[in-house]
Amino acid sequence: MTVLALDASTARATVAVIWPGSSAVIAKVAAEATVAERSEHVEPLLPAALALLASVSVPLSELTAIVCGAGPGTFTGLRTAASIAKGLAMGLEIPLYAVPSLSLIPAGLADGRYLAVLDAGRGDRE
Repeated sequence: MTVLALDASTARATVAVIWPGSSAVIAKVAAEATVAERSEHVEPLLPAALALLASVSVPLSELTAIVCGAGPGTFTGLRTAASIAKGLAMGLEIPLYAVPSLSLIPAGLADGRYLAVLDAGRGDRE
C-alpha cells in the first residue's frame, strides 16, 4: 500500500510518499514561500508530486490512497491541494482522506508525543 500526501495549508507546501503499514515516509519535497508569494507556492504542487513519485519509482497506478491536509490554513493553499488530491483520487478511483494539517506536521518523525503549532500570521507583512 502506498499513499501520496499533500499539504499546502501554510507557506510550506509539502508532498510525501508514505508506506501506511509502517508510517514511514519514503520521500518528501517542500516548497516555501514568503507571505507575499503565498498564492504562488502551490503552483508546482502537482508537478512536484508527480516528480516525487517518479523519483521513488512509484507509478500512479500503485497508489492506494491520497491524504490531503484539511487546514487550518490559507484559503488558496487548502483549495489548491484539495483540488489536486480530489482529481487524483477520482481519476485513480482510490480513497481520499482529509486530515487536519496539524496532524501532518509530525508525520514521518520518530514515535513519540508532539505538539504541532503554527504562527497565525496576524500582522505579518514582508
